Formats: sequence, C-alpha cells, structure tokens
Amino acid sequence: MPTLGGFGNESRGVSDLAVEKSAFCVSIPMFGMIESLNLGTTSGIVLYEITKQRREYQAKYKRANRGPSPCISTDASDKSAGADYVKR
Repeated sequence: MPTLGGFGNESRGVSDLAVEKSAFCVSIPMFGMIESLNLGTTSGIVLYEITKQRREYQAKYKRANRGPSPCISTDASDKSAGADYVKR
C-alpha cells in the first residue's frame, strides 16, 4: 500500500487541503510539560510505527501463507535441506 507522510511545522502545521485529501491523520500524544516535538523526533516515531505495523501484517498474513522453504533451515540438526542448508 503506497504511503505518504506529511509533517507540518509548529507555526502553521499541515495545510487544510492536505488534511482534506488525506485518508487519515495521526497525532502523537504528549504528556507533561512538552509543548511540541521537533520534526526529526516526530518523523522517527511515525516511521517506526509504520514499520512495526507492516512487519506485524506480513508475519500474520503474507509469511504464514508461503509455507516452509525447502532450502533454508535454522536447525543445524535438520539435514532435509541437504547441500542447500543455510544456517542463520
């Protein structure tokens, strides 16, 4: 799924047009005396969460349907892979 992340600055934020065209918007809750997060911190948090959710999705749906690979084994005692044995 194509993904585009748009981040606004402290004074103007994201434009109304960008918000209208978005499938959804995300806000990061802040607790304590924090007024705002810098762009690097904000983008890091969002990109981390995107990556985490994609990995969870792939583990649950895509990798589960592929079945075991006949050439890769993580168990050194498993000789069923023969000469193609790859230790991770």
